[in-house]
Amino acid sequence: MMVIRVGYIIAIITGFIMMTNDWQSHPALTLLKIIIGLLVNSSLEVAFAHKRHHQLSIKSLLTILVLLVGVVAVGLYLTQGRPL
Repeated sequence: MMVIRVGYIIAIITGFIMMTNDWQSHPALTLLKIIIGLLVNSSLEVAFAHKRHHQLSIKSLLTILVLLVGVVAVGLYLTQGRPL
């Protein structure tokens, strides 16, 4: 769990850098990426809580996967497929 939380910090930092670069050209998509990213982080935390109580379902895993693919797709579109 701690490794994932360190990943959150890295994602937030890189997301902030990307936001400062893309806000002028695509403010709506940048805002959408921020919202989806927050949903991914919160869904992962909820999944960790359910896993601790042995109640993790396939539905929650699929939700996380769909949100993760969405945030990656929007991020790649905003950066035009180039890394920072």
